[in-house]
Amino acid sequence: MADDTRPEVAPGEVLVREAGGPYRNEVFTHAHRLIVDEPVPMGGNDEGPRPTELLLSALGSCISITLRMYAEHKGIDAGPIRVAVRRDKDEPTRIRVDIHIDGDLDAAQLKRMRAIAGKCPVHKLLTSDLEITRTLNGQ
Repeated sequence: MADDTRPEVAPGEVLVREAGGPYRNEVFTHAHRLIVDEPVPMGGNDEGPRPTELLLSALGSCISITLRMYAEHKGIDAGPIRVAVRRDKDEPTRIRVDIHIDGDLDAAQLKRMRAIAGKCPVHKLLTSDLEITRTLNGQ
């Protein structure tokens, strides 16, 4: 049975807890709640995105937001920005990012936007020498 209490979560942190399905999890941030699950063929109920889809969506949305901020800062009419992100099926440690900017940008602006896409915080984190430490029951 799912716990109906909303936990306190500090800004910049995330809390994940199991919630009523074999793989269903609730994810809490300081102000938001979402469901993460696995698809039915994997034993879940498909009530939310898979964890890998969340990672890819974090990267894609970070790139989109970073490009929009840059365009606004520089006064560039970028038009709509779309970012498609997927794992390479043949090379599972490779992520492919396809960015589409509909604005009428010249070659120099497009080149700069491509460079700026690699400066989003999620991209920088994923391509850094990331260290993850784990504790279990406080140890």
